[in-house]
Parts: sequence; C-alpha cells; structure tokens
Amino acid sequence: MKGNLRPDGTVLAKKITLVQRALGCLTISTVVKSVDAGQLVLFDGQTVGLSDALEVEGEPLVASVLLIRVCVNEDGTLDIIRIVVISQLDEVPVIVIQPPVQPPGDEDDDDDDDGGGRPPLDCKEGPGLGLGHCKHRHRP
Repeated sequence: MKGNLRPDGTVLAKKITLVQRALGCLTISTVVKSVDAGQLVLFDGQTVGLSDALEVEGEPLVASVLLIRVCVNEDGTLDIIRIVVISQLDEVPVIVIQPPVQPPGDEDDDDDDDGGGRPPLDCKEGPGLGLGHCKHRHRP
C-alpha cells in the first residue's frame, strides 16, 4: 500500500497492491495504543513483543507513530524485523465510524431493488460503452 501519513498517525491509502503469496517484506505504519511489560499493543489491538533480537530505533511510547518492517516466511508466518518511531502524537487517535450516508436522490428508496420507484436503467454493452451509455427505461 502506498499512501499519505495524516497528522493523527493514520494512513490515507492512495494505492493498494494485492500480494500473491509471495515471500518478501513490507513496511506498515501504526500507532502504539499501550506499552506493557516488554510488549506493544498497536492501534488495531495486535501485540508485538519487544526482544533483544528486534531492532528498535527510538523509544516507543503510548501514541508513538511507528514504521514496522515485516517479512513473510515460506510457511506464511511473519517476522517483525525492525521498528522505527517516526513521530509522537499527543494522544492515541479515536476513530469514529459514521453510518453510511444515503446518496442524494435516494430518499424514497426502500431497498426493494426498484430504485425507489424510478424506472430501471437500460445499459448497452460493447467495446467503449460504459455506464455513460445507460438511460432510464420508461415503465408502461
């Protein structure tokens, strides 16, 4: 995934690439939710044990923004190779999930697949024809 790091420590994805069971390494970013007895609890609830074998650059604290280098082994397990503290937030971000917003014009849509009483779309297929070649069919 490629994206932009936001001021609250989250990443806005710009491009996500599917990994096809390939071996290799990737770098992820996250925020530390808590630090407890030699382990970090990350923003998503995952825990990372801190050992002498793990290379850690900086001091991970609560609300630290981290880059974590992870490698995939042949058996599908993951090894964390390196952790780098890249910044420190004032507090752990709170994510508020908003309910989906109904698109404009669908106020009367009762989800019975009739488009809220609007006539269905008639779409032509063929090379170069896309959704722009759809028009409403008139109901009898």
